[in-house]
Amino acid sequence: MFELIPPDARSSIRIMLVEPDVQLRNNLRQALMGANFRNVMDYGTIEKMKPDFDREAPDLLFIDAHTPGGDACELVRNVRFNKGGNNPFMSIVLTVWQTKIEDIEKLVNTGADHIILKPVSPQVMFKRIEALIERRKPFVATSGYIGPDRRRGPRDGTEVPHFHVPNTLKLKAAKRKVDTGQLQKAVDLALGRMNEEMVVRLAFQLAFQAERLAPLAESASKEAPFALKDLKWALMEFMHRIDEENNAQIVRLANTLAETADRIGLAFPGVPEDKEIELLRKLAQAINIGLRSAATPDELASQVNAAIEKSEKRNKAKKEAAAIARQAQAAVAQADAQGL
Repeated sequence: MFELIPPDARSSIRIMLVEPDVQLRNNLRQALMGANFRNVMDYGTIEKMKPDFDREAPDLLFIDAHTPGGDACELVRNVRFNKGGNNPFMSIVLTVWQTKIEDIEKLVNTGADHIILKPVSPQVMFKRIEALIERRKPFVATSGYIGPDRRRGPRDGTEVPHFHVPNTLKLKAAKRKVDTGQLQKAVDLALGRMNEEMVVRLAFQLAFQAERLAPLAESASKEAPFALKDLKWALMEFMHRIDEENNAQIVRLANTLAETADRIGLAFPGVPEDKEIELLRKLAQAINIGLRSAATPDELASQVNAAIEKSEKRNKAKKEAAAIARQAQAAVAQADAQGL
């Protein structure tokens, strides 16, 4: 086992093990130490691991999704968005007991490299470490996700660039010294390229959310305020990430879009003026076109419409899955009540 990692290289690999089950945590720690991984720090709560985590990022974070003392999913997601820790590209494995259908999407969207079901054996843990060294998935960056590309194949009408991010676990396994300065330059370079991609994706989201909002606002739907909230979130992220100095005209359009969205919100629960809804759509379209100049307006409109249709189908599938889950739970409860 671990032919990929020379024995004398293992002691330099920094591993953080966060597991609330004391026996399981001790078993995994002993297995790692027995395999000559000497730089292992283990914790039972997020609260206890956070100071060490913020001070010096591990090469590998192995964490239970439901660890007490904080929100593990939020922690991992913040790491990927460079809002926590000091290396957004550290290798991360999330562990979880069997979970509800509605929780799966939350786990996947954290951006963790692997999600594995518990109980976790040392053999499974070692295999994940080897996978992260030998065949780690490239990263993708969308409007709301940074992490490994989990797609099995290309999706209709979408070309999402891949990013090969720094992997200190792999570097140390190859007995290469990790220079802090060089690592930070590599991280900054990857983050910069991802940010550019996310700005383009967020511009698309603005057009998508504006087209989604328009018919809801026109019909005074109860869903309209939620659609407006989604548009404002995308706009906030867009303004946070765009290079204002080199995109002055786009920024002016975005500011006008924000003012228009506020006026539409003030009209709820009534119906906003037609001219305001149309202005919102035109502004969002102009931003999208301005940042995706290689595509024609017709092509962009087609992409937005396809995304709306896909979103509607996905929402319908989620509702059907939730209904099935409720039926199954009710059946189990009834069987328990009858002593079956």
